[in-house]
Amino acid sequence: CNLLIRDGAFPALDPDELIEDLRLLVGAPPNPKLTSAVEAAVGWLVESMERVHPATIDNLVAQSGRPVAEVVATVGEMVAAGDLIAAGDTYIRSRKGGT
Repeated sequence: CNLLIRDGAFPALDPDELIEDLRLLVGAPPNPKLTSAVEAAVGWLVESMERVHPATIDNLVAQSGRPVAEVVATVGEMVAAGDLIAAGDTYIRSRKGGT
């Protein structure tokens, strides 16, 4: 235990603290309501993904006509929500997201 603390670990003193620490490491669990809301708000991205292959950021920007920052942010939100899966520099819809 002392070696772990020496290496930078810190003790979780109760279950709530442990859960919070795990969320910091792996992220919060997907929220189906948030996932649906994100997908509804980004229909343009879903449509663009159906038209371009491979679905890279550059191809999605070209297809959608949206700014790079907006495409990157939207793709990031959808990856975090579990709707997209990153495969190298290509993105694919997850089964959860409707593929």
